[in-house]
Amino acid sequence: MYIVIFLIIMFIGFYLFRLNSLKAKLDDPIYVAASLVIYVIEQDIEIEEKYRYFILEQFLTFLNLSTKDLKEVYSASYVLIKKRNAYESYAEKIKATVQSLTVEQRKSLDKLFVRCSIFNEALTETQTERLNAVRLLLTQCVEPSQKILEQPEWCQNTKLLDGLKAEIVFLFKQELSTQGATTSINLPNFPRIVEEQATTEEALLNIDGLYDYYRQVGDVTEQANLAFYEVSYFYWMRLWLWHPDEEESISFPWYDTLASMMFFISWLRFGFELENFIDHRQGWSLEAHVSNGVVFIRQLDDEGEELTNISTPYINLLQSINEVEQRVQRVAYLLFQKGESTPFYYWNGD
Repeated sequence: MYIVIFLIIMFIGFYLFRLNSLKAKLDDPIYVAASLVIYVIEQDIEIEEKYRYFILEQFLTFLNLSTKDLKEVYSASYVLIKKRNAYESYAEKIKATVQSLTVEQRKSLDKLFVRCSIFNEALTETQTERLNAVRLLLTQCVEPSQKILEQPEWCQNTKLLDGLKAEIVFLFKQELSTQGATTSINLPNFPRIVEEQATTEEALLNIDGLYDYYRQVGDVTEQANLAFYEVSYFYWMRLWLWHPDEEESISFPWYDTLASMMFFISWLRFGFELENFIDHRQGWSLEAHVSNGVVFIRQLDDEGEELTNISTPYINLLQSINEVEQRVQRVAYLLFQKGESTPFYYWNGD
């Protein structure tokens, strides 16, 4: 009888010790990051083993783990999410840890979420909802700024547009000129609205055609022994904010890669409470401000003349940008899987 009671006490003691040990890990950003990924991808959802290996590869890269530490981090995070439902049970503890992250850590964590979401053709509806929730968590947990930003005067003349959308288009060129010689490049042979560019949705539906185009460029580069800077413009893309029912739009002519677009996108996610956005380049300027749940954006020419002055709900624009970024990363990953790695590394600034 005493032995049974002793064993029960030992079991309860071990259980409480293990529970407190797991809860304590939620103070560690590494375990919180891993737990949030598992929450998005795996909670109540069965995934293929090769998908799990893909996630583990991302943990090694983004969480800077050794192979030895990887098993412990994944196992503990898996138990926290699958058994303890940590995201709901310890939401405030998770938020507190996320709030302690630096801006650079938030950027890296956000990129980890996106990278882990591109393995399959599409996330399930539940996975998509969870991904949106945890990415939004990163922006909501930003420490409030002590500095109150004044709304610029130009915001008073804005045109409010509900339903403003983001898109990133892949730009195509037909000629490659080097050392006085010109080589023709066949444009991708899939249907699209604009011949010399493709939207992310058009590209996702026609990966083989996109691969053939970039493979041509790679072959010519290798045959002519060209440096990458001589052909980099074949891999350019453009961020574009547009409205389906209005003529107003915002273009970003100096942002050629996803990495360069992050100057604006990261500000929108993590920096808008600290400062207004200003970028002046040759022949183009962009200014932006966020207040009261609305993002104000205006575009000017090189003489300071206002070309566009629009505003839209902040959360809606952020969600649209998140979705289009995810599609770009999926395109880059699929090209990488087919053997064309240049777009993946160049677009991401790696």
